[in-house]
Amino acid sequence: MLADVRQKFAVSTVSIDGVSVEITRTHGTGKPLIMLPGAQGTSETFYRQILAWGAVRDVISINYPSGKNAASQAEFLLKLVKSLGIENFDILGTSYGAYLAQWIALASPASVSRLILGNGFCDPRPAQTAEKLRHLESSAPEEIKEEVLGRLEKSPESELRSTMLDLIGKKQTAQAVHERMLAVQRAGVVPILVFPDSNILLIDCDNDPLISPEMRETLRQRYPGAQHRTIAGGGHYPYISTPDAYNRIVESFLSL
Repeated sequence: MLADVRQKFAVSTVSIDGVSVEITRTHGTGKPLIMLPGAQGTSETFYRQILAWGAVRDVISINYPSGKNAASQAEFLLKLVKSLGIENFDILGTSYGAYLAQWIALASPASVSRLILGNGFCDPRPAQTAEKLRHLESSAPEEIKEEVLGRLEKSPESELRSTMLDLIGKKQTAQAVHERMLAVQRAGVVPILVFPDSNILLIDCDNDPLISPEMRETLRQRYPGAQHRTIAGGGHYPYISTPDAYNRIVESFLSL
């Protein structure tokens, strides 16, 4: 499936303010759908969704760069999207990408039609520790990437394992892995959005090892009027681990 995406929708590069950003864009006939992967993802992370929706939506999956903070990242991403000739769009973000998606809706609510927050959070503090931050700040990017790959290599054989080893090992630079992990540890609470809850979909998984039940509940309480769906057994990467269930939920919300 990953090879199919690479054959059909090649990664391209967009330059904004001297910063080169890799994107995967389908140029489908429907409304633009911006997709933001998690901290260890690339523009190809949503390869199953890109294949499923690429013809009926103009899907733009972004391997976004790090920024000084989430607000500056959001402003950069808005500038990038507008440079592509897109003024209004839906967003699907996962994990740290879901966190950034909220900052985009905060910065420019009129630009966003619908907001899908998958395996995400609005308050990162339960996942942050002084020990993790010290380790990241004192380690070289290459060391951090080796640690991430080492954990993946010890995991059971699966499509998720092989995909992540490819995306992180071959497609993600050590600096990008390091900077994004630092961004998670330095992230602050998302301010209250001026955005209708009815236009928000929350997706979580009952066995997510990275987003704690406390973080999931906090997100649900932040957006009480949002649609909420829990996927059984999807882990932290349901778009790869349980793609059929994940796609059905998103397709229903977006009326695909």
